[in-house]
Amino acid sequence: MKIFQIVKNLSKQLFNTTFLIFLLISATMWYLSKLSHTYISTITIPLNIVNDFDSEQMLIEKTNMLSCQIECEGYKLLGKKLFSKHNTIDIPSSKLKFRDVSGAPYTKIVDSESLKDVLNTILSPIKLRSIRTGNIYVTSSETVTKKLPV
Repeated sequence: MKIFQIVKNLSKQLFNTTFLIFLLISATMWYLSKLSHTYISTITIPLNIVNDFDSEQMLIEKTNMLSCQIECEGYKLLGKKLFSKHNTIDIPSSKLKFRDVSGAPYTKIVDSESLKDVLNTILSPIKLRSIRTGNIYVTSSETVTKKLPV
């Protein structure tokens, strides 16, 4: 019977409202101090390549999902992890370099180094360490001009 009363008194002391308030404050302060450190993580970024060339018409059917390794502070990392799947990044095709694919005349591969440079400027406070996704293919066709009598 004495053990039951000791446990009951101890539980009353542990779950005192003052204790719980200070426990919550200390946990919040610890979490905020941990978020100020630099972390390395992998995130998924939705990416659209927007055509701004006049000589070719790019036919892109879907949004490319890039898996990237980034390095940044915990605050920015938390924000990117929570909101990066909803914000699609549009990159103009004039800022990228393309390589031709042998055997496929209208298919091109986006150069990963130029993509990394463009993404580093767009995600400026966040440092992009590497792109883990494979090659991004873009299908294009020549623009056909047709002269009409006026």
